[in-house]
Amino acid sequence: LFHYPNPLVALFLIIFCKKNEIIIFWHSDIVRKKGILFHMSMLVEKFLIRKSKKIIFTSNEYLKSSNSYKYVKDKVVIIPLGIEELPVKRDVSKLNNDKIKLIFIGRLVEYKGLINFLKIISPFDNIHISIIGNGPLAKDISKYKDVDNFKPSIKMYGKVNDEKKIMLLKDSNFLILPSLSRAEAYGLVLLEAMRLGVPIITNNLKGSGVIELNSDYESKPVGFKFDSSNIEKARSAFKNILSISQEEYEEVSRQALRKFKKKYTDAEFISNIKLTLIGKN
Repeated sequence: LFHYPNPLVALFLIIFCKKNEIIIFWHSDIVRKKGILFHMSMLVEKFLIRKSKKIIFTSNEYLKSSNSYKYVKDKVVIIPLGIEELPVKRDVSKLNNDKIKLIFIGRLVEYKGLINFLKIISPFDNIHISIIGNGPLAKDISKYKDVDNFKPSIKMYGKVNDEKKIMLLKDSNFLILPSLSRAEAYGLVLLEAMRLGVPIITNNLKGSGVIELNSDYESKPVGFKFDSSNIEKARSAFKNILSISQEEYEEVSRQALRKFKKKYTDAEFISNIKLTLIGKN
């Protein structure tokens, strides 16, 4: 089982493995290389696909927008990633529309879209956002605390342990994942929120598994989406999100938890992997 992408390891497997000995777990397309390196990597990728027996994608959305869709489609198995359930539960707190608590968890890098998101929410003085994570944009993000026309409040935690992260998630009204590119292939942090019944808010990121995680379950929403490409429309969407009733909020929270338990537990993931690898549950 080869976790892709890694073109150098892929080249090794092409040379030394026989056809149909390789099962690929396709975590992401090659999205950051350019020029000749990109074309060389794509050539290696095509040879690897030909030698593979099966190719595991984590979502249909990512598969259908993949650069290699036409080469892999006849060998694909869709297996969503899963994470362990927690023994702790989250009591859905009363939603205070005068102080909406958002939380962001992830690396502070450009494709995560956090700076763009801060621009979108700048007029909202009823937002408090907790930021967990480190990265090269940490200083740029921190400066927003001192910008005169930036009205939300920000608290930056840097890297925290799992216990602290769970505590902060439980205390939040929504988890925000405003990623801007398909470098965000899936979004495991969305599952971390959903397993606690924390509704999710994401950019409407076409071609990413984020779309499937934040899709309706049993015809009811598990979260909300906005379009980061249009700031005014995004602000209008946020105005609607931040004015939902307690009853609406509790229903979205319940649906997020239900969807997680049905589709995204580690037990479900392991069962599907076993079925794919050895044909047994």
